[in-house]
Amino acid sequence: MTCTGFPGPGLEHTAPHVLFNPMSEYINRRSADYIESSFEQFKKNHEHKYDSELEHRQRMKIFRQNVRYINTRNRAALPYKMKLNKFADRTDDELRVLRGRRYTKGYNGGLPFPK
Repeated sequence: MTCTGFPGPGLEHTAPHVLFNPMSEYINRRSADYIESSFEQFKKNHEHKYDSELEHRQRMKIFRQNVRYINTRNRAALPYKMKLNKFADRTDDELRVLRGRRYTKGYNGGLPFPK
């Protein structure tokens, strides 16, 4: 058995001060470190590897934005809580591609295939 610090690992426990004061991320370095360590844990948990340092930085930026969005929604006292998943480093356009084409009733302006 290995002892760890209270309250334990995980994004939801790493920096609770950010949940209460979103501006703290811009004021002190500890909040930026929390995002970096959370991103490293995220990559480890979901086995994400990036081809270049540039892609790594871009994915971390997207991850940071998604964490901010999740924290904002969770602070709003909605009847549900959001959590990170394996898509936290994806853009909206990438997620839209994964969802595929959505079916709509009626004419959608599409042309028939040539015969």
